[in-house]
Amino acid sequence: MEYKDYYKILGVDKRASEREIKQAYRKLARQYHPDVNPDKQAEEKFKSINEAHEVLSDPEKRRKYDQLGSNYFRWQQQGGDPSGFDWSRWAAAQQGGRGARVEYDDLGDIFGGGGFSDFFQSIFGGMGAPRGARRQVSRKGRDYEQIVELTLEEAAHGTQRVFAGDNDRITVKIPPGVKTGSKVRVAGKGGPGIGGGPPGDLYLKIKIAKHPVFERQGDDLHCEVAVDLYTAVLGGEAKVPTLNGQVQLKIPPGTQGGKTFRLKDKGMPHLRKLRGAVKSEQRVDSLAHDRRIAKRRGSALFLRLDRYIEDSSGSGFIYDREGYVVTNFHVVEGASRVIVTFADETEVKADIVGTDQDSDLAVLRLKDVPAEKVKPVELGDSSQVQVGQRAIAIGNPFGDFAQTMTMGIVSAVGRVIRSPNSQFSNAELIQTDAAINPGNSGGPLLDSRGRVIGVNTLIHSTVRQSSGVGLAIPINTVKQIVPALIAHGYYPHPWLGIRGRSIEYWLAEGLNLPVQQGALVTSVEPDGPSKAAGIRGGTQEVLLDVPGHDEQVPFTAGGDIIVGIDDQVVDNFDDIVTYLQNTEVGQTVTLKILRDGQELEINVELAERPKNKD
Repeated sequence: MEYKDYYKILGVDKRASEREIKQAYRKLARQYHPDVNPDKQAEEKFKSINEAHEVLSDPEKRRKYDQLGSNYFRWQQQGGDPSGFDWSRWAAAQQGGRGARVEYDDLGDIFGGGGFSDFFQSIFGGMGAPRGARRQVSRKGRDYEQIVELTLEEAAHGTQRVFAGDNDRITVKIPPGVKTGSKVRVAGKGGPGIGGGPPGDLYLKIKIAKHPVFERQGDDLHCEVAVDLYTAVLGGEAKVPTLNGQVQLKIPPGTQGGKTFRLKDKGMPHLRKLRGAVKSEQRVDSLAHDRRIAKRRGSALFLRLDRYIEDSSGSGFIYDREGYVVTNFHVVEGASRVIVTFADETEVKADIVGTDQDSDLAVLRLKDVPAEKVKPVELGDSSQVQVGQRAIAIGNPFGDFAQTMTMGIVSAVGRVIRSPNSQFSNAELIQTDAAINPGNSGGPLLDSRGRVIGVNTLIHSTVRQSSGVGLAIPINTVKQIVPALIAHGYYPHPWLGIRGRSIEYWLAEGLNLPVQQGALVTSVEPDGPSKAAGIRGGTQEVLLDVPGHDEQVPFTAGGDIIVGIDDQVVDNFDDIVTYLQNTEVGQTVTLKILRDGQELEINVELAERPKNKD
């Protein structure tokens, strides 16, 4: 008989330990078992591996093998080892023959199990028997596997599949909650049994088709929902798809792109009848490029005005639930009729309730408007506005593009600008580079959370269109003035009754002033409160060299220099205008002045500003 090098077959050294031999055998047995390796040579290779292991795993047989070498096989044939492994008898048993003897523990060892492992049982069909026993071999039939593709909806709600053969028809119910890789077992519908064994099983392997809307993560579902800018900024509702139909999701004001909302119990059912959650990611694209303006919100309004000379248009917003609308004075000035158009194109008439020319504010009241249309905006706090923060202007540019949003930043705060409608200055204006064009006047300026921080009022430009310098009345000024316009139709502005200018270095040098900062009083109104309190204006006119002028410019000199008001330092005349913005008629303020080299404090009781007075 030909000599077989069992060590070489197992790939181990002759000095290999029992453990090394066992590990080598397991590895090769897994690799070459005929039921897992389709190669035609695998069966012979597997046979040789088992022969080698049969000998080398037994200390006595291995000792004889090492001692006898090639004579070991002749010794074995002559009866040296009556219990030796006989592959032919095992192979005969595979074909249904009798008399095969298989050691459960040894064969189970192939797959690392203790005794007869489940995996080995599935391969050998339980043909073995206790030592010394002989019986008819029976094997379970081969299991079949079929891939079944389901939609996500079918996986969520459960479904069934029908399989029809020549003589059989199977209806299989697939439970809710299955996922890709899940297997549904159909007992007894596999291959026929061998030697009287039971038939195999049919396994349906689930594959879930890709869904166009949802991404499944465990039992949760994720989807992206586009939210228009108007709703994201001001708040509202968005329709969210679920596997059971659409639901309304409340979107809070100031929703940022990528924010995730959770809808409880709207995900996939668990196989144990627990439900996951739906997580709908609301993604808001760049506000500067999103053109999808909501048609269901009525907070920002388009105003169309009839005048006796010519018609015009502007913007506004709903101030409260009583139907009051805030806009600019210059928008409604001279209007004989006002038509308010909502975002959904609903039109209603409005009455002018009150106006304030100096602050450029006006209040309207809607007439015969459905209650569901009255949706006031959220008012912010302009004292908290920071340079560089996001600013969003809503309006009706040029009267042709209703509900237009433009985005920019807050460029500056606290601007003091001479009102184009009166001789007075407006204080604390917010400057923005968000595009504000004719027709935007009266519309809201919003922060990133959808709160109104100002009322768009004017642009600084040499042409009638945005130049990147837009100005808005701060919302805190609106809160101060609008209640009076609603209650009385006008607002009583506090008044000092002085004219003056800011002191700059060239003015201080030219007039030989004792300070280079402060407010120089040039004149005092004869019937004003400052005159009554003893404030002095200029007494002589002088010519001064002024930067940027080729010729000397006349100035009135000799008046008091205001360096403080109450506990606030006055560096320029704008500081006085800004301070008075937050005072009331009848309030007494203390002016700190410089006069003839002395510092004085003079109390002034503020009066109501008369019309057409500085």
